[in-house]
Amino acid sequence: LGMLSIGIETEDINAGKRFVEDLSLLLKKKLAGEIKSLENSAKEVKEHYQKYALLYLSKEDLIRLRNELKEWINRKKMELSPFYFSLEEEEEFRFEDLKERYAKFLSRYETYIDGYYTGEGGKLFAIFIKPKYTPTDISNSRKFIKKVEEIINELNPRSYHASMKVGLAGNYKITVEEYDAVRRDIGSTFFLCVILIGGVVFLFFRRFRVLLLLTITLVSGILISFGILSIFMKKIVVMTGFLGSIIMGTAINYGIIQLARYFEERLEGKKVIEALDIAIHKTFLQTIASALTTVGGFIVLSFAVTRSFKEFGIMGSLGIIVCWALTYSLLPALLYLSEKIKPIEVFTTGWRKPMFFIPSKLSDRIAYYYKPVLLVFLPLAIYSCVLFIKFIPSSLEYNFENLRSKMSLRSGTAVLDERISKILKKSTTPAIIPVENMEEGKEVCEVLKEDSLKGKIGDCVNIYSLLPDDQERKMKIIKDIYNLIKNIDENWLDEEKAEELKRFKKLFEEVRPFAINELPEVLLNQFSDAEGNVGTLVYVMPYPGKYLWDAKNLFEFTDSLRKIKLPNGKIIKTSGEAIIFADILKSIQRDAPFLSILAFIAITIFVLLTFRNLKDTFYILTSLICALSWMFGLIALFDFKFNFLNFVAIPTAMGTGVDYAINVYQRARIDGRKGMGYVLHRTGSAVLLCSLTTIIGYFVLITADTQILASYGEIAIIAEFSCIFSALFLLPALLRFLKKLPP
Repeated sequence: LGMLSIGIETEDINAGKRFVEDLSLLLKKKLAGEIKSLENSAKEVKEHYQKYALLYLSKEDLIRLRNELKEWINRKKMELSPFYFSLEEEEEFRFEDLKERYAKFLSRYETYIDGYYTGEGGKLFAIFIKPKYTPTDISNSRKFIKKVEEIINELNPRSYHASMKVGLAGNYKITVEEYDAVRRDIGSTFFLCVILIGGVVFLFFRRFRVLLLLTITLVSGILISFGILSIFMKKIVVMTGFLGSIIMGTAINYGIIQLARYFEERLEGKKVIEALDIAIHKTFLQTIASALTTVGGFIVLSFAVTRSFKEFGIMGSLGIIVCWALTYSLLPALLYLSEKIKPIEVFTTGWRKPMFFIPSKLSDRIAYYYKPVLLVFLPLAIYSCVLFIKFIPSSLEYNFENLRSKMSLRSGTAVLDERISKILKKSTTPAIIPVENMEEGKEVCEVLKEDSLKGKIGDCVNIYSLLPDDQERKMKIIKDIYNLIKNIDENWLDEEKAEELKRFKKLFEEVRPFAINELPEVLLNQFSDAEGNVGTLVYVMPYPGKYLWDAKNLFEFTDSLRKIKLPNGKIIKTSGEAIIFADILKSIQRDAPFLSILAFIAITIFVLLTFRNLKDTFYILTSLICALSWMFGLIALFDFKFNFLNFVAIPTAMGTGVDYAINVYQRARIDGRKGMGYVLHRTGSAVLLCSLTTIIGYFVLITADTQILASYGEIAIIAEFSCIFSALFLLPALLRFLKKLPP
């Protein structure tokens, strides 16, 4: 149902006409088997409306015209009598009035120069092609677009006029561009993620070997995960394709925690096997708890109605589990093997000394000033909740343009598409209703008439809408008018009006009733399906002035059309961009609160099962709840809108964000008596590194051309900052205050 639009910009109107004609002929000749229809002008349609203009007038207008003409003729006859006189000045009958009455049917075509689809004063010409492929058939659409571009280049537009530029637009071109942009984004974001995470990890451990071991472990885990998924799914959705970066940024945390503890033990003089044994045993509980809570954040998405969310949740969970398993099986084996081949020297001084991201002086200060932290950040959490509650009514993204690829904007395709759409002078987002036949289409519009009168929807247009109503009765009135015109004596008129009379006589002589099959082919194609069945499509327009970016208008419009019950009991289902967008928004409204609550419950259960202590669970969940409140407050403060992808950042943020609190708390349980400053200096540094790698995994999404992916990265980064801030500041303050741990 889409189109491939060709926009021709030129300063020379005649050159534009010649190019349009030559290009149209060449396209029809070379792509005959691939084009369903090609339109370059509205001449045929305009001629049709000119020919049958009288039938498109309302019956009331025709009756008024007949009465006025009859009255004028009678008066003219009376004026022939020598005894006739009038006390009032009488108006002459104006034939221009008739022209004005049917001009509204032709007005939309009057701006087209010589019938060609033109805009911007003749500086922009347009050709509209409907290929036999659907826009989502990316492979064939790409080949078709390439052939069209080759034909355009073959004609050499500049040979027609130096100013001539030709571009492609329409949903075929935009769909292919956005698909290609997504494919590029998947590869570029993953490699950028590897490079940036590698840089941060090297900065912490100061060893390329560690970087290599972690890379082998993680890449193996990601490949295994996608391999398992490919067994059950032939194709994956766009969201899932970007999980490589997200999994790498998150799952590397388990290896960082393990290796940080390993080198900590080596610094204290432990041998390889002993240090490795301690690192595995001492970090096993906290990392498996972290992995399970992260899985909890992902797995709840599998309960969503939408397939893309299910797939995203399953793949995310699978990737985390596989990567954690390899961290505690493959990574220790690789580390031990590398130590056997060439032992790693542990330095206590110099540039190769392991770096602590939180210096001991800073960690001691954080631990010492715990009261100001509690006094500031706990009230801030409450205020953030209030701020977000006020933000909820306007929290959803209603503008699809903000979710598209920036590639179309950079290439100019989206801008050209907007310019060309103005040439058509009709809604570009109607709801499309497929029906079995033209009679059923007529019934659909009859059923929708009540909603149209209530202002919920605009015009309902079916193939019968193109026919004048009540043709037989109108013809009787038209014949009456014609008989009156024939009785007009040309001596009553001046020369100019006499010429007008002749033109109108011809108009009345040629008019006759006509059937659907006599409509111009251009119009018939608009109401035909892919098999060429005429009248099997119905279009419903939004109500004038009720813009669909307003949620109330959008839902009112789509609810009227979602399921249409005909008099015979048959249910007709509707399609179209508005319907799809409304369904997506409703899925967010339905799934977001449910999945977020479910994620929180799942995480609570995993933490309870891991620590088996209510007090321990209380500290960890308090840190998470405060982090989430800050996250929601920042989202409201910066007016970030939720869409059908980025809202999944909430449950996944719960799963990854609670990891930091778990790691800090577990180390506090073991070494808390050494002081919270010591805990933050040792484990806090590793946790901060974990957060940085996860932030990088999300940050690379911001660089993507696809704006919806960038929006996911933005929300996720806000969540990460909130969670790491809570784990490194609020949780230590709580433990100092409630557990009375030393600074």
